[in-house]
Amino acid sequence: DNGRFPIDVLDDNAVTIWENDGELWDPENYDRKFKGEMTLREAFKQSRNLIAIKLAQEIGPGLIKKYARHMGITTRISAVPTIGIGTSAVHLLDLVAAYCVFPNKGVYVEPVVTAGLKDWEGNKILERAAGRKREVLRPATAIVMTDMMRSVIDERGGTGHRIRSGYRFEPAAAGKTGTTNDYADAWFIGFTPHIVAGVWVGMDDQSLALWPKQAGSVAALPLWVRFMKEVYSEVDYYRERADETFDYPEELVVRLAVCNDTHAIATRYCPDQAEDLFIKNEPLPRDCVLHSSARSHNGRRQRF
Repeated sequence: DNGRFPIDVLDDNAVTIWENDGELWDPENYDRKFKGEMTLREAFKQSRNLIAIKLAQEIGPGLIKKYARHMGITTRISAVPTIGIGTSAVHLLDLVAAYCVFPNKGVYVEPVVTAGLKDWEGNKILERAAGRKREVLRPATAIVMTDMMRSVIDERGGTGHRIRSGYRFEPAAAGKTGTTNDYADAWFIGFTPHIVAGVWVGMDDQSLALWPKQAGSVAALPLWVRFMKEVYSEVDYYRERADETFDYPEELVVRLAVCNDTHAIATRYCPDQAEDLFIKNEPLPRDCVLHSSARSHNGRRQRF
């Protein structure tokens, strides 16, 4: 939404940050390793903290806070560099409602506890209006973000890939894992084209940690996928729609070939290509200059 692309590259390396209290902070990744340069899609898929922090610094914590507010987060949010890895406490209901914005193509729906009640004969005895709706994110941006979260589940190396490889959940799905410091909280928020669900596993007493290394992918994700598998096997409405996929309207987004060597828009000479998703009718990343018409596949000048 602010000029970055899934194929943009940032460096997963050490960074030192001055905190508001004047202290220096050296953030780490979950595995305490650095993996070097990688695309934003790959970094998001692998939950690389350092790239998230760098991107948050670039965009600005204040702007990120505004997005969170617009998308339904009601708790106190601190506009600090650590906002990029989610250091403000939030409610599970707020997160689930916020994630609904992505499959809803940018529309936030206010949560309601009960839509209505019927007696045993089917007569309505209480009916409430559905939650109020408002657009909080550009539809095309929501679609690209949905596809980024699809990578978390569908692609090898994603923190949510066990949903496919281990639990064999087949309907289209997207989501994001989360783990707080000292394993005090484990999260997984995920969605299909039809339903959003969230799981939090943790302690009310934040001084108590979960069992060792109980990350979101270990403690929360299994509960989510077991719930979803039952929904899509036992509830007629969902079982009948299990083959439906996420929508990628041609008037909003476009898939283009990208060069895996340069992470730029591919030319027909690029030997190793993939595809990625872009917002239609907006500026695109640069074209690949390594594999231009004047060069061979190994990068040397080629005669014609």
